[in-house]
Amino acid sequence: MAQSADIGSQLKADYTTETFQQYYERLDVTYKTVNSTDIKTAVFIPKSLIGQNKAAHKPTTTPVPLIVHWHGGGFITGANPEPAWFANWVQDLPVSPRSSGGVPSIILSPAYRLAPESYVFDALQDVQDFWLWLHSPSSPLASVLAPYSLTPSLSQILTVGESAGGYLSLQSSLLFQEISKVNAVVSQYGAAYPDLWPLGWKQNGNEDGNTTPRPNPEADKVIADYKASLAPGAIRSSSPFPQLMDVTFAYLATGRIVELYGRNETEREYTSLGYALGRKQKSLPPIWFLQGTRDSLVPKPQADELIRQIQKTYPKVQLKYTVRDGEHGWDSFYPLTRDWIAEGVEFVKKAWLQGKN
Repeated sequence: MAQSADIGSQLKADYTTETFQQYYERLDVTYKTVNSTDIKTAVFIPKSLIGQNKAAHKPTTTPVPLIVHWHGGGFITGANPEPAWFANWVQDLPVSPRSSGGVPSIILSPAYRLAPESYVFDALQDVQDFWLWLHSPSSPLASVLAPYSLTPSLSQILTVGESAGGYLSLQSSLLFQEISKVNAVVSQYGAAYPDLWPLGWKQNGNEDGNTTPRPNPEADKVIADYKASLAPGAIRSSSPFPQLMDVTFAYLATGRIVELYGRNETEREYTSLGYALGRKQKSLPPIWFLQGTRDSLVPKPQADELIRQIQKTYPKVQLKYTVRDGEHGWDSFYPLTRDWIAEGVEFVKKAWLQGKN
């Protein structure tokens, strides 16, 4: 088998390549339907796990840990998962040898409704419904894996995501811990809360931190033209990179991204950090948060304030805050074996695996 770094670099290039298919088998499963539109989760099964079963001529008796991955894309673009942003070290984790920090596990990567056809509020409803589906008494994932003689471990769940997906990964615990039952959270530059954006705008030159969208006629036209092209009631849950990057950057450049969180003030409030922390779960699982110092899309001041507020609300939470020099997506090309990534993975492993595996 190739070294961990080689696996990551090969997989990141293209999810349709023969190399990727060499390591994973992909299934796509519907977890909910909205207005006759199926919202699906991808299920990635390491072929090494399937091969072990065949070699032993019997089903695996030990339940397999799960990684639930939420893709990024500014809530507007991206696929599940999005090859352009899906970090190499996350890809490496299920297929690398234990000696390199690997954990034999299954990745689920749910799609969710994207803006501006839908809102972040709707995406959170999808997140909630995914967790309800996963823990349904009918055991849908167990049925999906049964032909492979594999059993999912619903008591060993790691949730991870980058950017907008990092926000959804955090919300899986801050809003939905009782139903998600996640054991550990990884959020890569996921401080994309509507009530934190003014801190980022101030860093990027809007000194008064004004929440009013900034004038940018060219970007406003990109937004208007795209919205005018939409059919009434349209639902979209996938736009692989680089689709709609112009629309994404238009919303970010103008500050109008705050419009995408909800149809009204009630929905927008539901998506905020203030609301999430106000829910006050009994406890939070360990959280590993990664942030780049030069991030211009979700700037570091947003992350600093997020960490401060989480620690203030949950003073006993185990929280690792990894800050490195870099722009948005700075960690995506690093392998699992990089020292500070290995440290972070070890940090979440204890809670994720519950001392097993």
